[in-house]
Amino acid sequence: MESPSPMRRRRMMREMTRDDKEADAVWEAIDKRMDSRGKDRREARLKQKIEKYRASNQQMRTMMLDVSIEPITAAEYFESGFFPIIHSGAWADIGFRSSMENVYVCVDNFTHDYGFENLSSGPNTFYGIFDGHGGKHVADFACCHLLRIIHEDEDFLHEIENVISSSFLQTDVAFAEACSLDAALASGTTALVATVMGRLLVVANAGDCRVVLCR
Repeated sequence: MESPSPMRRRRMMREMTRDDKEADAVWEAIDKRMDSRGKDRREARLKQKIEKYRASNQQMRTMMLDVSIEPITAAEYFESGFFPIIHSGAWADIGFRSSMENVYVCVDNFTHDYGFENLSSGPNTFYGIFDGHGGKHVADFACCHLLRIIHEDEDFLHEIENVISSSFLQTDVAFAEACSLDAALASGTTALVATVMGRLLVVANAGDCRVVLCR
């Protein structure tokens, strides 16, 4: 595939910078409007929506039950003397699109950077890829809010699968509420996350995205 000319690359970079500034302005406006509505009331309504969604969706209810029957904890996977060595990197290609809609996050020391209890010297990482569809708004939103929701859940290190699954649902409901405040935000994204805690690898996805595990 022929690479873009220097002039086209400069134009693409200007457009990406402009899109990022516009996205930042949108989220600042949303945060102000949502804060003014009362945090406690909003969180209570969000919990009600999540419980209602779980109760009405038989497949999702079954999945949540399957996850919580034997919760996987991080602590037990830090007890072994063997730990994998983790190296991470990221690369994105805008291709022929006028703006980049993909977002990723790489956190190589998740428990330390986000203030969790220190389990051991083993790896504790979090990675996410979000492929935006019809805009970058929801990809940015999911990238920020998934991490925040997981970080705020005190059960994360004790019920990793359950918390990650719940964070997907909560992020979906939160973005739906944001769209109700500003319809211009409406867009879509896939979501693919992977976390390594000691010897434990947990992967979760939504949409047409997959992880490839090889050796």
